[in-house]
Amino acid sequence: MLNTYYGICSLSVIPLRNLPSDKSEMVSQLLFGETFTIVERMSPWLRIVCTDDDYFGWIDEKQYLPLSQSEFQKITKSEEKTYSLEPINWVDINGKKTLISWGSTLPLFSDGVGKLGNLNFRFNGNNITTNLKENSSNNVLTYTDLFLETPYLWGGRTLFGIDCSGFTQLLFKVSGIPIKRDAFQQAEQGILVEDFKNVAPGDLAFFSNRENRITHVGIVDNQKRIIHASGKVRTDFLNEEGIIHAESSVCTHNLKMVKRMI
Repeated sequence: MLNTYYGICSLSVIPLRNLPSDKSEMVSQLLFGETFTIVERMSPWLRIVCTDDDYFGWIDEKQYLPLSQSEFQKITKSEEKTYSLEPINWVDINGKKTLISWGSTLPLFSDGVGKLGNLNFRFNGNNITTNLKENSSNNVLTYTDLFLETPYLWGGRTLFGIDCSGFTQLLFKVSGIPIKRDAFQQAEQGILVEDFKNVAPGDLAFFSNRENRITHVGIVDNQKRIIHASGKVRTDFLNEEGIIHAESSVCTHNLKMVKRMI
């Protein structure tokens, strides 16, 4: 029987794995301040479901901070969320410094101080507070340039390595619009843009493979180009057929659909 059902990431990042093994593929990452529910224990591994996107995976039980039910609910019930806008900066947790990356969550944050359960932390960097009732996909484009040239990393969600859906999810998260983790899951959300002429900045464009499965996603910019993580975060041309590589002019991805997230 589980002794602790809830947790929070108090480290810079925690790898989320497909199976309970260090050798297993990393399917995503938890960033500082993100919470989760524990659904299974296979010591030293915990199977969790992430609060923000209902994503499942395994983490090492040595890498998390337990939360009581009341602490978990206090963090997760708040409609206002605060995120770091620093590419990288320190949080001070009871005198111990931890590096955190852009888009990390600052739970219960006010006047430079936040709470991780019963622990206080201090953060002096730039941050933004969003309200889930007041959001706009247009805000997403404010932050895209920061990620240009970030290397592609399967399962990654930071400026040091990110995958295509991690990139879109993180930018929408900071803009106050929670979306799912994987590209095919994100494609099930939002409103379909039926005519390519009506594609607007901040829309998500989804791309399919030869089996017609959605395997890639990117963000439409102000010039109807696509910003996406493919090898690295880059900007390419977009038309009704798909992505046209800016240097080679080759069509690299086939357009499946475009969705508007609000």
